[in-house]
Order: sequence, then structure tokens, then C-alpha cells
Amino acid sequence: MNNKKERTAGQKIAKWVGIVLGGLVALLLAIVLMLNLCTPLVFHSFFENADKEYLIPGLGDGLVPQGYAYVAEQNVYLQCGYMTDGVSSSRIYVTDAANTKNTRYIELVTSNGAPYTGHTGGITAAGNFVWLANDGDGEDNCVWVLSLAEILAAENGDRITLTTRFHSETRAACCFADDKYLWVGEFNDGEKYITDASHRFTVSGGENFALVCAYPLDTASVYGVAFTEADGQPVFTPAMALSVTNLVQGFTRTPNGFALSTSYGLSASHIFFHKDVTAGEADATININGTDVPVYFLDDDSLTEDVAMPPMSEEIFVKDGRLYVLLESACKKYIFGNLIRGRHVYSYRSE
Repeated sequence: MNNKKERTAGQKIAKWVGIVLGGLVALLLAIVLMLNLCTPLVFHSFFENADKEYLIPGLGDGLVPQGYAYVAEQNVYLQCGYMTDGVSSSRIYVTDAANTKNTRYIELVTSNGAPYTGHTGGITAAGNFVWLANDGDGEDNCVWVLSLAEILAAENGDRITLTTRFHSETRAACCFADDKYLWVGEFNDGEKYITDASHRFTVSGGENFALVCAYPLDTASVYGVAFTEADGQPVFTPAMALSVTNLVQGFTRTPNGFALSTSYGLSASHIFFHKDVTAGEADATININGTDVPVYFLDDDSLTEDVAMPPMSEEIFVKDGRLYVLLESACKKYIFGNLIRGRHVYSYRSE
């Protein structure tokens, strides 16, 4: 009799557990469906003018995507980032733009052969130079300099040793190279990531707390950019700087000016398009290494378009009249991007 009662009680508990689990599954499915339906509605302006390009490499490997660039001469995409586990080597992925399924990765190591686990927030290339922006602490806040030829020759899983770097005026969070300059930008959130007080400017619409500095390219330099020497040490002084808003993850030139990719956490990302302010007079100056460097403001007066898009946008560039944007939301560290269309690179119509 007691056994029968115990079985009955057990069956009731199992039934209720099944109902609860079934309800949770139904709720999860409803949330997934809602996110998939709402994402293109919430970010209508972006998706109306955006094309899905290809699946972001490395998501299944534990990569947290950060830097993104296009090398026109070799028709390849370069992508970099750090690994979710925090101990594996940060990587560079090389993807054939003509066949994006053809991709391989390279592991970065230090001079003593240990895994390099730096943030590697930005990547760009010009000539035979590749630069990695790494917003780290102390000496690790730097721009690493690599050989494009070495990267292109590397096989899948090969290692490349980081040996050459320089320190920019900005915290090196992102970078972009055109035919004249290497632009190195910084990220400020006012709390965890704080830029130098001298980088603060009052602009139209409020205050800017960060800079993007332009370093003249120099193919004869081991750093790929021009420098002088003081007390036997290289000194890197930008030719000009742009004053920019908070939360900048990516920067690029556009046909008509500049664009910024901003994001942080679960908040909506933004692509801010600005006109070419460098065509006019500078708005201010900043003293860097004893030189008064002209500063141009990217602010409300220069803004031409503000495009909201899903969270966690990273670096950007323009190719064939379209602005390509990389996302980090679907990596194993965050996952939720799988529910809001974050697994692919998108291209957005440029100005």
C-alpha cells in the first residue's frame, strides 16, 4: 500500500516537473521567436539597407571577434580577436573574399614562444605592413607591426611571433589605414576605460572624450609609420587627430568623410557617418611630443547619418561602396548574438 502511494506521489512530482520544464522550453522558444522577429523591426533602418555577407570565422573556435580589415590587392579579409578561454593565443583569420569558406587562422605568440593573449582590438594593412591595435595595460597598450607577406604565406594553425611595436598617443583600441595615414583610435566609457584628460574637447552636442590619431605612413620605417628620435628612442607624433565620441570600436574613411562604429554591452550599436572635417580649418590643437597637432571635431555639426544596429558592433571598412561591419555578439563568450542575427558580417550601403 505504501509503495503504491509512493509511486503515485512520484508520478505526480514527475508530471509537475514535466509541466514546468515544458513551460520553460515553450518560454525559451517564444523568446527566441520574438527576438528573431523583433530584431529586424527594431533595427529597421539598418536591415533595410544591409546585406548579409558571410558567416563570421572563428565563432565555433572560441574566438571573440574584434578587428576587421580588407586588403584589396590580395582580395582577402583580415580578422583578429582574443579567445574566450583567456589562455589560448589570440588569432588572425585570413579569408578569401572570392570564396569566404576558404579561411585559415594564425596564432600569435610572444618572443619567448608563449601564447599572446592580448585584446587585439583592431587590425589594418597597407603595403606590406599589418598593424594590430592592442588596448592593454602599460607596455601592452601598443600597436603591433607585422608583415603582410608572412601572414599571407602562413598555413592554417601556424604561429607568428610578435616582435615590433610602437606606442601611440591614443589607447590603441582600433585602427584603419588609407593611402596616407595609419589612424589609431581609442575607446572611452568614462568608468572602466578612461582616456587621457587632454583628449577631452567641448564640441557641438556636448563633449568628446577620445581621439583618433593619424600617423603618416612611411614604407622605409620598420614601424610602417614616420617617427623621430629623442634620447635614442623612437617618438611617434601624429599629423592630425579627430575628436570623437565615447564607445568607439571601429573607424574608417568613407567616400564622403568618416564613419564610427560604437557599441558597449547589450545597448544598440551605432554607425555614425560624418563629413570630411579635415577639408576645412582645425577646430583646436593638442600638444603631443612638443608639437601642436591640429584637431578636427566629429560632432553634431559634422554628423550626416546615425544608424542604429544590433549590439556589439566592432571594426568597419568600406568596400565597393558598402560599409562592412563585424559583430562579436554570437561568439561563445556572449552567445545571444545567435538570436539577433549576429553570426554574419553585414554590409551597409555607404553614403
